[in-house]
Amino acid sequence: SRKLHNISASTIQPSVIIQEHIDADYGFTVYTKDKNKNLLIEISEIKCGERRNPVTVAYNSKTDAFSIIKKSFEMGEFLISDDYKILSKKLQETDFVKEFDKFLPTLKKLVKNSLKLEEFFGRPQDIEGGLKDGKLYLWQVRNILKRS
Repeated sequence: SRKLHNISASTIQPSVIIQEHIDADYGFTVYTKDKNKNLLIEISEIKCGERRNPVTVAYNSKTDAFSIIKKSFEMGEFLISDDYKILSKKLQETDFVKEFDKFLPTLKKLVKNSLKLEEFFGRPQDIEGGLKDGKLYLWQVRNILKRS
């Protein structure tokens, strides 16, 4: 892309990829999607270097409210009949869902920073980062592009 935009190599500054140096508990992607400043936040637990148990949280700027719109569950108990029909199931919610209120201050900080980045870049953003011990880390910010 440097050549495409006529940017000389001397103006490029090296960066440190902090993602590889922080053993995050949760990874997230934020989409600042619409003109009403509503956001979608996809959060996943990180275990053994892999993202697991994704949860989607919506932020409504008019009500300043967060809601879980898509949950993920840990393994659960299933009772299955002889003809392989599920008779009952008991799913265990993930730690993030169980402790959602604990994460609200961090989510509010994430929304505030995400909207500032959107304002700075002048268009909706796709923001990736992580949470570790209640601290917020941003790995990457890029414009959300329309695909034709």
